[in-house]
Amino acid sequence: MIYTAITIGPIYDTFSQAKRTRSIWAASYFFSMFMRKILEGAIAENWDIILPYSKMAYKGEHGAGLYADRLYFKNKSKEDVQNKVNNVIDFFADDFVEQKICADRNQGLEFLTRYLNTHIVEIVLTEAEIKSIEESKDAEGRSNNSILKILNDLLDNKELNKQYVFDFDNNYLNDYFSLKWNANSELKTEAFNGNKRHFTSIGEIATNDLKNKYAGAYQAALNDDFRNEDIEFIDRLSKKMKENSEDKGVSIIEEYHKYYAVLYADGDNIGALLKEVANDNSRLQTFSKQLLDFGLKAEQSIADYGGSAIYMGGEDILAFLPIAYKDGNGIKSLAALIKNLDKDFYDTLGQYAAEQKVARPTLSYGLMLAYYKFPMKEAMQQAHDLLEASKQQKKVFPYKNGVSVRFQKHSGQYMECFIDKSKKNSTKQIYNLLTTQLQLTDKKDILSGLIQRLKDDVFFTIFIHAVRNGRIDSFFENFFNEGVHASKETFTDLFKELAKALKADYLKGGADESEIEFENERVRRILFTVLRYYQFIQ
Repeated sequence: MIYTAITIGPIYDTFSQAKRTRSIWAASYFFSMFMRKILEGAIAENWDIILPYSKMAYKGEHGAGLYADRLYFKNKSKEDVQNKVNNVIDFFADDFVEQKICADRNQGLEFLTRYLNTHIVEIVLTEAEIKSIEESKDAEGRSNNSILKILNDLLDNKELNKQYVFDFDNNYLNDYFSLKWNANSELKTEAFNGNKRHFTSIGEIATNDLKNKYAGAYQAALNDDFRNEDIEFIDRLSKKMKENSEDKGVSIIEEYHKYYAVLYADGDNIGALLKEVANDNSRLQTFSKQLLDFGLKAEQSIADYGGSAIYMGGEDILAFLPIAYKDGNGIKSLAALIKNLDKDFYDTLGQYAAEQKVARPTLSYGLMLAYYKFPMKEAMQQAHDLLEASKQQKKVFPYKNGVSVRFQKHSGQYMECFIDKSKKNSTKQIYNLLTTQLQLTDKKDILSGLIQRLKDDVFFTIFIHAVRNGRIDSFFENFFNEGVHASKETFTDLFKELAKALKADYLKGGADESEIEFENERVRRILFTVLRYYQFIQ
């Protein structure tokens, strides 16, 4: 029996060269589209496809790439797969010529063949070898090997041998991702729904909640010269809104409109579920279908929030987002989006894991909030690093399932925290504060004072001592005893409940003083970052 698999790249290296949002989206969609076209050809010829889901090839509703960088086949040789790869390279080489990227298709073919890291592996197994692999068990009686794992290991080894081809006189892909495609471009039609402006700029994403209410000024601010759109759009929009305002010289743009967020997310413990179903083709196809369903749901949740999903391959997410989004129902925060994405994940892969009696997988997040003139490439790197921190810092996240956040102001000052979503009581209180409780009446009287005082080491030492000893109510009576704070259902009450929940979840009392200091600082960072974000999006 022949088994083959393919991986494609260099994805991250290509992203890193992009200078504008539309170029990143185009690059992401290019790789996803490349893999989907191979899959479409395989489906048309009734190939035996192991992964991904092969009943049909999916396309996102909002232009996100849905296919990851690996495909797996049965009873097809390396030559068969290479022929499919060559067909797709031919397709894009022809489009290079159509879009006037290069003079003739041979130039495009030569470039793509050299540039793309397409690795194909093949194994041939006897029935006895297949049976031995599928019957291999770990100490708990679960499968600990599969043909899929063997193929993945081989692909991992191949990916270590990257070819770097960035010394080309002309990098046709960089040009391809940056241009204004003509109407005949299939990539434009799919990724951007034929939109004249292609992918929205960072400025447009950050101010997305103004698009409909102030449509005239918004459209007037758009500029067909894309070279500096990411930086200049907000300045143009502010100018147009001042011109259109009844009170001349007044802009409706809020401070939060000048910030954007980059979100990376990745599934935790997906390997346990994959291992459980890897040797059963029917269950494996169901698993793959759940991955695609999650991608489609998550893409919609991101669009509903006003953001743009860039990449939705498997359980991975890359998205550009406004840091807040106001609509007719009030203001939405990033906490509301994360809550919805977690629900999308639970409703698909989480439920399937429960059916397979496997520990429920979760999502970890890296979230970077930055000023609109902050370099996009650096913001993406920060968000990626935050995701890696949330998955690797076992002292902070022993079971992963965390949110790692950095909120960097225009001044360069930043606040950063790690939130463990498995600590459900405090997470619930944070979500409550940042979703249903954004309009509390007394927040202006106390919020600024709290934020400033939490910076003070003496104040915080007294505060955290009161929290640890269950004296938070007495603490507030002493430090915040104005009459306005005596009523119920106020910001003060909500803050007290959050402090009590953080105590129960994080302040366990370490074995030594350094452990206690670590716990205290972790709570301080959570409180300060959450309160500062809460205040900012008002």
